[in-house]
Amino acid sequence: MTAPAPAERMAALEAELVADYATLHLVEQAGTLRIRGSFPVKVGEQVLTWFRVEIALPAEFPHALPIVWETGGRIPRVPERHINTADGSACVVLPDAFWMSQDRAEVSLLEFLRGPVHNFFLGQALVETGQPWPFGEWAHGASGVREHYAALLGTSAPEAPAQLLRFALQQVKGHRSCPCGSGRRLRKCHGDLLRRIRQRVPADALRQALQRINTGK
Repeated sequence: MTAPAPAERMAALEAELVADYATLHLVEQAGTLRIRGSFPVKVGEQVLTWFRVEIALPAEFPHALPIVWETGGRIPRVPERHINTADGSACVVLPDAFWMSQDRAEVSLLEFLRGPVHNFFLGQALVETGQPWPFGEWAHGASGVREHYAALLGTSAPEAPAQLLRFALQQVKGHRSCPCGSGRRLRKCHGDLLRRIRQRVPADALRQALQRINTGK
């Protein structure tokens, strides 16, 4: 199947946005599709507040996650508020956890807006009023990636998450020792987990996760 032409792709994405997010608009800038406008944070059907946003759709989309920025200057640019200090982008979701929650290695724009993006800005609105973050939080950066894969493996061994990612990228066979440290062969231990990771997490996302662990960033 051939990929849709750029104009057709823009029209399809715009049609998706109009139904739920009439205050968001799709534009093309330097060959990149971007969504700009006011994002509504709702409780039920009632709009609680609005955030000014810009969302870039990578060339690999829908096999790569959109990149989100809050552009109204409302959120402090600090890791404690889930903002990357390097470029000001928002950590709306831990990519690895997101991909593992999907049944396919691609993302729906509307599902991404309704889920991770909405929850991120709802959390920010509540934190502004002095309330705690309403959802579970991963640690920032490489620590969050380690926590995620360590939790999947059920181990605190520091090298286990990186070994699991290397196994996924290298297509390691089941006779190898499981990275969880149980001493059992992979096929008799976390082999099913490794297969799910390969099926659901794009290879580029796995490489980025391994790089973050290796560099500590």
